[in-house]
Amino acid sequence: TQAEQSVTAESAASGEKIVNVGVTDTLTSLNPLLLNGGEVNKYATGLMFLPLMELDADLNFVPMVADSITTEDNLNFVVHIDEAATWSDGTPITTADVQFVADYSVYRYGYNRYIRVNGVDGSMNIVDDHTVQFILPEPYNYERVILAGMTLYPSHVFDGDPEALDNATTYYNTPGFVTSGPYTVTEINEDSFVCTARDDYYRGTPQVKTVVMKVIG
Repeated sequence: TQAEQSVTAESAASGEKIVNVGVTDTLTSLNPLLLNGGEVNKYATGLMFLPLMELDADLNFVPMVADSITTEDNLNFVVHIDEAATWSDGTPITTADVQFVADYSVYRYGYNRYIRVNGVDGSMNIVDDHTVQFILPEPYNYERVILAGMTLYPSHVFDGDPEALDNATTYYNTPGFVTSGPYTVTEINEDSFVCTARDDYYRGTPQVKTVVMKVIG
């Protein structure tokens, strides 16, 4: 498209790195909440939204939005949000966003899936703006996977209303929506979109400044 040619030309002129990604699947939507989102959706939203942690091959926590998750018994998990973490609009990422995701889980499924084990609910306590405690009803090592994969969404954008997330597709298909990851979406077309690196990204600005994803074939 003309937009992609413009991005490529501008990036080349400035010496910035650009990556073009061709996909054969439909782009559908950039809404990260779509349960039926395809691989393209998952890859794309992975550039824009971070989980609390990643797990290495030995199921050890690797910091992302959270800089630590600690437990001595796989029962009581204390999560600390990186105090440098911000949304792309400059708003700090806090435990209000953790509460927002928990509230959405209760609204959508009838329970907080992050603290339920074998059909029994645990508890979640907000300690302060950057610390939250998850207490499970019984020790469960798999909770490492669930907690690590907990992806946050901006409570302030949706006024803390979990029901608003049900109607978020239009918002997430509009350039400039708020992200927690290293990229924001600066252009969306019918068969392509452009991601631009955040200069203010708290984990360091990506070396690749622009990612263009386009349906081919």
